[in-house]
Amino acid sequence: GTPEGRRAAVWRSLLCRAGEAPSDEQLEVALREVAPAEGKLWAVVLAAGGHVAAAVFERKADGPPVAVAHKTFHRYVVRAKAGGRQSTEDNSGRAPKSAGSSLRRHNEAMLNKETTALLDAWADTHLARAERIFVHAPGAAAKAVFASRAMRRDDTRIR
Repeated sequence: GTPEGRRAAVWRSLLCRAGEAPSDEQLEVALREVAPAEGKLWAVVLAAGGHVAAAVFERKADGPPVAVAHKTFHRYVVRAKAGGRQSTEDNSGRAPKSAGSSLRRHNEAMLNKETTALLDAWADTHLARAERIFVHAPGAAAKAVFASRAMRRDDTRIR
């Protein structure tokens, strides 16, 4: 709670990396430092199911964070009604050879290329200055996100 007796809820990923088990004291210190300082950047990268959304926010003086860069794109990579990416079906050993499967394979390659290109373009500007980088990219999407030179799995800023 706060000194005024109010309670606050915060995502643990704001305070520590996945798998870390900080003490209550360490969490309190991290909570005090969680808000980005004026002029500092936070980045958000979301990638799943053929959709990619990325944004960078900067904290301005006496105001809420403002988006300084953002980009979204989508490619048809998920098998309709069957669910899952085309590459998952291909890896199962029974790869279909239909026009739709070829289109999904091509789109998945292009999505990976576009994702990596976007993050590489932001590498020396926005991502280099980012104090925190929040990533949600399960499965195959993670490969495209972490293929960028700007994103390393061992980067302590990544949550």
